[in-house]
Amino acid sequence: MTTYPNRVRAYRKFTKIKMQPEVTSQLLDINQRFYESFGQSFSATRQRVQPGVRRVLGLISPQARVLDLGCGNGFAAQVLNQNQFAGIYDGIDSSAPLLQEADHTSANVHFFQADLASADWEACLPTGKYDPILSFAVIHHLPGIDLRRAFLLRLRTLLEPGGIFIHSHWQFLNSQR
Repeated sequence: MTTYPNRVRAYRKFTKIKMQPEVTSQLLDINQRFYESFGQSFSATRQRVQPGVRRVLGLISPQARVLDLGCGNGFAAQVLNQNQFAGIYDGIDSSAPLLQEADHTSANVHFFQADLASADWEACLPTGKYDPILSFAVIHHLPGIDLRRAFLLRLRTLLEPGGIFIHSHWQFLNSQR
């Protein structure tokens, strides 16, 4: 097992590596093809909300204006609506098959198809700011530090002053694979 200081050094070293544009493009293409091909079957494996995610969603104000980046099949909207959510929920995902699996029956829930790796993914959204912005298991799908940085800087412009960004991501340094 790697010690914490060693993980920090490894991460700092990793973040200085510039990814070749053709590698970035290939990885994005593989990811997009996967979700287009297996979106429905993938959605079937995502019917259970993780306990930590459920706990966080339970803390969101019922009147909030929520942006969910990489919303997939809309599970977060379902959990919010189970908690008498009356605010606005806007979800973005690049996968049409996953978005088709989402529940489109609530008037306060809106889904948009956009590629979070594109330079203008936020153009599909109505004007206004959000608090909170959610992004569960998404950032690790954006290859390279430059793409991740650009994504975070853009979402920052959509966040209310004092708003909160809630995210989870794969911690690859903790994985034996």
